[in-house]
Amino acid sequence: DKITAYVVNVKAALHHFISTEKPKPTVRVNPQSSVYTGDRVTLTCNLKSTGWTFLWYKDYQELYLLSPGTRNTNTLSVTVSNEGVTQYYCKARWRNYDSEISDPATITVRARPKPVVKTSDGVTLTVSEKPKPELTSDLKGDVLTGNSVTLYCTLKPQSDGWKFYWSNHTQRTETETETYTYTIRSVSVSDGGQYRCRAGRGNPVYYTDYSDALWVNVNVLSDGKAPLSGLKLLSSAVASSPYVLVTIILAVKCYRARTDPDEDNRPYRVIEAEAS
Repeated sequence: DKITAYVVNVKAALHHFISTEKPKPTVRVNPQSSVYTGDRVTLTCNLKSTGWTFLWYKDYQELYLLSPGTRNTNTLSVTVSNEGVTQYYCKARWRNYDSEISDPATITVRARPKPVVKTSDGVTLTVSEKPKPELTSDLKGDVLTGNSVTLYCTLKPQSDGWKFYWSNHTQRTETETETYTYTIRSVSVSDGGQYRCRAGRGNPVYYTDYSDALWVNVNVLSDGKAPLSGLKLLSSAVASSPYVLVTIILAVKCYRARTDPDEDNRPYRVIEAEAS
């Protein structure tokens, strides 16, 4: 394979040597757009046949300072540092036979523009103290188990975009709501205690201060409480008028007379009570 490639290259070189017209390479520049000081530019010397080594020129001065490995390649990379117009050329060589020199590749280098700093119009930033919400309840006194209670976390002045966070002494995490109200539908004993709230908005979240504590006192509603209230009401009525007692006794006797057939045969003694 190496012998075949060598023969092919020799044939190509002999063809150019015998030909009356020398081959002429072309130079391609990258980038082709505007070049500024400090940019890196790559030039490529193109020739149709292979097996050539390449020589590079800058403004018709051969670039001897390149390393031997770089000097013989068809690619040249340079960092431009000065403003102005520079022309690069290349030439191909096979042993003692040189191609024609390429047409110039012109690179125009401009000074790198300085960054433009513009000052925007001024903005007014108003800094105020961190707001502190007020926590209130819809109940003035204690709440009975099974009933509901609603808490209100009020910010002054009110504005949009806030979420509200609720906590009490038994919770490790806060309860989040989209509105400033928090309702406990069926209150249990464990719902009692000290509550606080705060508001937050934005990303990352900006929090207000916590509100002052609000105590929710829960009373247990026992089964005997309702009947006991009825007896108290009856006692108050009897104490206010003895005639009420007489009326009740007569009503009971009439009821028994209807339900017990022997009720009429039993002796009764009616004591008349004077109203005091």
